[in-house]
Amino acid sequence: MCIKQNTERLVKAVFANNIEETKRIIEGGEFDNVILEDVFKGLGIEDSSVSPFPLFYISLCNEIYLAGDWVDFYKPTVERNLTVCRELILYWKQLGYDVSQPIDFAQYRELCAHSLDSEMEDLFWGTEEQLVSLGYDQDVIQLSFAILTYDRDTVFELLAKKVNPNVWISGECEANQCAEHEGQNARVTVDDSLCDPQIAYEMTSYYDDIPLDQMPKPTWVMFRAIFGAAAYQEIYAEIKKQGLH
Repeated sequence: MCIKQNTERLVKAVFANNIEETKRIIEGGEFDNVILEDVFKGLGIEDSSVSPFPLFYISLCNEIYLAGDWVDFYKPTVERNLTVCRELILYWKQLGYDVSQPIDFAQYRELCAHSLDSEMEDLFWGTEEQLVSLGYDQDVIQLSFAILTYDRDTVFELLAKKVNPNVWISGECEANQCAEHEGQNARVTVDDSLCDPQIAYEMTSYYDDIPLDQMPKPTWVMFRAIFGAAAYQEIYAEIKKQGLH
């Protein structure tokens, strides 16, 4: 598949919240228009398991991620990007896209889930029955598994019941006996997912003010990072809302 040079550059500009370059490319028209409605198809990324998503979803994910909690060191960079990201979202609205409709992240589990296809026994070194016999609460087990596999409905249902997400779970130790980082912890999984964009495409590359030509090529890993970060940012917000953080 021959991809027009400006197509990849447009995706980089949107990732980087570069509204001037985004406008220039879109209004110039020298790019593959399919990218506006189906990013993977536009970039030639082969993954039939992922539902098509429009380019403006990257801006919506960026806004959710950037609007989260940040330490002071990152705030100047984050706040600058968030301001421009919101201007870019208004531009998408001017182009006729419905930016008010939240992304149905459950439709994009392949891009969001920390561990999509794993079985409970693989993640926790024990079946649910075995974990319960070790003293773990069933709702706590279900919440941790749902967070790891991004079962959104179950996650929000259990958080609304104020089920504790901050429990280390392992079939190799009894409840309340696991040391830190021994087994799985849903709260830590959320934190790790929020760090993924910095690992996958580095804030210094995409959120700092450097030339687009110096930014890494958009990859499947990067899309997974930003979708996952936005999806888990929503979970983090719900954890805070329920006072479980």
